Amino acid sequence: MKHVLIVYASPHGSTADIAIFMGRLLQVYDTQVTVLHADDVESVAPYDAFILGSAIHSSMWLPSLSRFMFRFAETLAEKPVFLYLVCIIALEQGGAERAITEFVWQEALDKINIPKHHRQAFAGRLDWERITGDEEWIIKGTYKGQQLNEIASGDYRDWETIAGWIHKLASALALSPVTDDAIPTMQGQMKRVTRDETITKEGVRQLKWLDNPGEVAPI
Repeated sequence: MKHVLIVYASPHGSTADIAIFMGRLLQVYDTQVTVLHADDVESVAPYDAFILGSAIHSSMWLPSLSRFMFRFAETLAEKPVFLYLVCIIALEQGGAERAITEFVWQEALDKINIPKHHRQAFAGRLDWERITGDEEWIIKGTYKGQQLNEIASGDYRDWETIAGWIHKLASALALSPVTDDAIPTMQGQMKRVTRDETITKEGVRQLKWLDNPGEVAPI
């Protein structure tokens, strides 16, 4: 039985919901699943594969996901790793492709070996009342589809598409469906952890690989 760790960074809970949904889907396979916020992972040694997910703010995944990558890069590079990003840009035509190509730190992906076919992007929730002025300006400057002003606040997560990606991922990991009553359970991850993960200029300057203190993240 393989043990899969689903790691997420979620400031408002939308990405956390997706992570737990993914975990429940994987329970139909012969696998053990753990879902944790990126800052709450203490060790990656017990796991055979990883699914990393983050909301996109300021055209980049959140700092806690970078910190997770920094801490465990050596182990992650030796095992299967998949990445999903949650951003409203995925609503526009070609938006998901743009997200997994442009809204990523390529150096980090290369270091822990996440190829492009292991990445996916999904639309999330949009709540204009919770978006700051700077973030609104960045979103509107990045979005290339219809005017964002015409898109109302709402939940744009496509659960069927998310489920399809997870089943495809399970196939890539050679997971077998469970057909009896011995369905594994998830480990201690029903609590949706959210944190203020606003990206600041100082925060960007502090992002460094642990094994190379002089190498600053080019975000």
